[in-house]
Amino acid sequence: MRSPVPRLLVVLTMTALLAGWPAAVRAGGEAPCRSPLSFPGAAVNTAVVQFQYSGPRVRELSETARRLSRMVQLDALLSQLKYTGIGVVHLVRESNDPDECDPELVARRLLGALPGASRQVQPGRGLVVLSGRLYEEAGEVYVQNQLRFLRRGQPERFSLTIPGSLPFKLEADLPFQALSFPARRLTGDDLRAIDTEFIRSSVLYPQPAESAGGSPVPFVQGVAFAYQVVEVRGEWMRVQSDFTQGGWIRARTSALPLRKMVPELHMVDAAVGYLEERITRDKAASPKPAVRAGALAQAALADYERAERAVRQQNAERAVRPQDATRAAAVPLAAARAIDAVLRMLESVPPVVAAMETARTETDDACRLVPYSADLWNLKAVAGAFFLPRGGAAAAVVDDLLNAAAVEPKNRLVLANLEALYAYLRAAGPPAPFTAADLDARIKDVQAVRAATPAGPERR
Repeated sequence: MRSPVPRLLVVLTMTALLAGWPAAVRAGGEAPCRSPLSFPGAAVNTAVVQFQYSGPRVRELSETARRLSRMVQLDALLSQLKYTGIGVVHLVRESNDPDECDPELVARRLLGALPGASRQVQPGRGLVVLSGRLYEEAGEVYVQNQLRFLRRGQPERFSLTIPGSLPFKLEADLPFQALSFPARRLTGDDLRAIDTEFIRSSVLYPQPAESAGGSPVPFVQGVAFAYQVVEVRGEWMRVQSDFTQGGWIRARTSALPLRKMVPELHMVDAAVGYLEERITRDKAASPKPAVRAGALAQAALADYERAERAVRQQNAERAVRPQDATRAAAVPLAAARAIDAVLRMLESVPPVVAAMETARTETDDACRLVPYSADLWNLKAVAGAFFLPRGGAAAAVVDDLLNAAAVEPKNRLVLANLEALYAYLRAAGPPAPFTAADLDARIKDVQAVRAATPAGPERR
């Protein structure tokens, strides 16, 4: 293996390469964590950060962790090809610096907050970061993953105008854009399969068949390697690159069922689809653009919930302790319900009753799973407020916003929604159990709290 290439050369090489690529890409690659790579033509870029190992078997399992994260990158790329413009890159470590592949630092480089990225994620485009760690407990090996997703410079906020003779607008932020998933136990067979299948997936074949023979993928330490996917046949991807004549890569095999081992890969798919949906809708001139990404994201969310239940119910041995896994899964499951609810609210303008009924159910379930999130209670209130002109229970919507305020008293979005709701109820003729005097007093109280609450930075 050659010595690492100077970082400036890596940046200049990749900048020149990507400049000639098409506007909408389906691409993959590998790059150092200190010089992360994104594809400017992708609506959403996914960075799979090299998994780390902490424990006594450093030499053996550090390599297994790296191999697992690269196979996760290939699996994610193959799955995301159903979207319009995506890039999925494996970011790798060059040194023994423990912070080199810190996912927060990687994200900051890709978003332009720190220097180093060969190409930054463009403003308004999406970024998904998946990282993981292998560790040992009581002689067993576990993998635990973290996920973050966002749009550069764009808060994940949406507004909903409540129709009727007295229309009013409420706003909500998407809860949980950073998730930590339950730890999964890796058996000895799993570890052996990771090493075996990594070797099989690191070969370029002239045809989509292992019997055709092939040559190793030309990875070089410190050099970014990017390729376009030009054809897919089942588990195989045909790739092209300026650095190699190209060929076929086997991205997924039945011998290593990654999505049973780490079901959060379905959540990665869902995050990409959600972000592409929001990006496309924000750019569309029509209020009803023909978008497929949202439906694909909803299917991925359903797959995640099924896979998570299967891991907990049928394969409980993969959890550190079943009760711990159930608690750890609560936030990701609530996040899945919240994402689905937002996508349903965005399905049409104005929203349809059936979609809003499902969104209301989804947010209610999410609040039961995680009752300590102000953003979840606020989202539930927005979904419920849609039904106020249709005879919905005003007290229930008020209670949801009060629950949000109890969790986070200085949440300005919650306070603004509460004031808008009280004003609507006052103007519409106070429904029981409220009175005009009661609502006037409540409005004054909320206004006083809002005036005393300083404006904070926008969430990202």
